[in-house]
Amino acid sequence: MIWGLGRFGGGRAAALHLHRRGWRLRIVDRAGEAAHASNLSYLRERGLDARILAEVASSFDAADLIVLNPAIPPAHPLLLKIKGLLKIKGLPGIPMTQEVELFLQAYPGRVVGISGTNGKSSTAALLHSALTSSGFDALLGGNIGHSLLDDEALWHAEQVAVLEISSFQAARLESKKLTSAILTGVTSDHLAWHGGLEAYRKDKLRILDAVQAGGRAYCLSTCDVSKRAAAERKWLEVNIIGQDTSLPHREEDGTVRLGGRTLFHESELEIPGRFNLHNALLALQAAIDLGAAVDPAVAGICSFQGLPHRLETKGMVQGVRFVDNAVSSIAESTISALDVLNAELCGEAGIHLVLGGQPKASDLEPYVQELPRRARSLHLFGQVADQLGRQLARRTQGKQRWTVSSRVQDALSQAFTAARPGDILCFSPGFASHDQYANFEERALDALDWWQRLGTRDREEESVPNP
Repeated sequence: MIWGLGRFGGGRAAALHLHRRGWRLRIVDRAGEAAHASNLSYLRERGLDARILAEVASSFDAADLIVLNPAIPPAHPLLLKIKGLLKIKGLPGIPMTQEVELFLQAYPGRVVGISGTNGKSSTAALLHSALTSSGFDALLGGNIGHSLLDDEALWHAEQVAVLEISSFQAARLESKKLTSAILTGVTSDHLAWHGGLEAYRKDKLRILDAVQAGGRAYCLSTCDVSKRAAAERKWLEVNIIGQDTSLPHREEDGTVRLGGRTLFHESELEIPGRFNLHNALLALQAAIDLGAAVDPAVAGICSFQGLPHRLETKGMVQGVRFVDNAVSSIAESTISALDVLNAELCGEAGIHLVLGGQPKASDLEPYVQELPRRARSLHLFGQVADQLGRQLARRTQGKQRWTVSSRVQDALSQAFTAARPGDILCFSPGFASHDQYANFEERALDALDWWQRLGTRDREEESVPNP
């Protein structure tokens, strides 16, 4: 039983993987068949009897294995009900797994798992770039948006798989199959799903328990949570980036050195920000430990162009630069983005920030305290807009310009009106997208659609002859 087909291919890949091994498949998904028409058609073309059953307990009566979508929380009422009914009937529990676990159990090569509150996708992509530049046959997948089960025809024992693992996926890890694990830092996110901060951190850190005996863990010196957790796992070789000068590290002048040798200067990275330098150093050391030669690994790190929606400049209209940081769904990542952008600015230029969405926690203090100091104006949208606006009004007492809109595109228009030539319009929502969108990418595309139409209209106006 595939519970939650999903929108990024994991459920579909799991279904095909099990189908190839002789399983009969059924799918439970509350969204229904219309929402998954393309995925169902894809499965049927490959011989699966793909149909969606209602999300009710009776749909699971004949299940021998349940593959859980990562979004289904441990406290999901139906999940609890199924477990309770089995216990009442005196029946053994139905085995439950996930797409990532199916991959780990079947894959013949080495696997590096990457997790963390922020930066895990970029770190995974950096490591993949370092490995492929060094001549490795390497795969990239997981939470980054691609199921490695789809690549089964390419698998072999000499290959390396770079696997991004979300906190939802880490919470359900069972196999001790990772060669090594990278943690970019553990703060807080998705607290409702996990059941609180301590549960979130415990679930996130389960990635360390999935590393084989004698495997390696990579942490940042700035994250006490991951450093302490890694040190407690006595079977791991722990590497602390930023603390051990025998590993790649940044000198005060911005050069990165290893063993007395200068590797590159931080300005050579294509991706901006000190946090991205930290991600690069984690990836570089992991690549070296996997056997990559230093020079080609460094070349792969420095040439990496970055992932979409992460401090990505999308051009300029009337002298205003648009920066797409749509991946941000927590305060910390928006604050980091503003710090990077402010470091670029000089003179009278400023940042006009567009943020909003669905709050993940009731405490908005980090936004109210930190964002007004970093942006010239704030433009709020979505479910959180009114509440955040009231708190900003109390805190800034009219000294900060801010607006409230219901829609993303209206907030962007307000920000553009406030901006002047030389300024930056930054779209870094800082909140979850699920109040108005299926996911952050859908919200990002809405913002980019507005920007593209604005640019088209501006070009058309410029082309009209002046009478």
